[in-house]
Amino acid sequence: MKYIILLFISLTAFTKDYTVQEGSLTYTVNHPLKTIYATSTNVKGKIDCTDLECSFLAATPTKSFVSKDGNRDVKMWHLLKANQFPIITVSGKSNDKNFSKIQVSIMNKKYFYTDKDFKIKLQDTHAKGFLNIKLSHFDIEQPSLFGFSIEDQIRVNFDLKLKNTSQGL
Repeated sequence: MKYIILLFISLTAFTKDYTVQEGSLTYTVNHPLKTIYATSTNVKGKIDCTDLECSFLAATPTKSFVSKDGNRDVKMWHLLKANQFPIITVSGKSNDKNFSKIQVSIMNKKYFYTDKDFKIKLQDTHAKGFLNIKLSHFDIEQPSLFGFSIEDQIRVNFDLKLKNTSQGL
């Protein structure tokens, strides 16, 4: 699935501004007969921090995810209405530099996930972690193969390198 979920960061080490320099998002879809992976390396994002608050916005094009099956990728684009809704976003704001919830937007439908649904490990300018989302939260019908539907929960792993864009550094 193209549930891209981008940049969810526990910002305990940040007191500046950052952009995503490079990174990858990989979603995992589970079906009774197989497990499917697709990866996007087209991730854009920004983190703005002050001493009291941090906020972030990250995005990836729906069509940027590639699996080992181009036919499956095209079917996923149709399922997600990628021509009509080309971008998936994730955003969040925190007053304590530790996000307790984030907002995911897929097909212009928004859903808030809490920290039980995501985990972030941040070291210097590197962020790594995951987000578990559910297709049903976005009214997306679970595709099926041989009469068996994929699982409702999709895991998105992310690995991002950040660049400090603060003035004077």
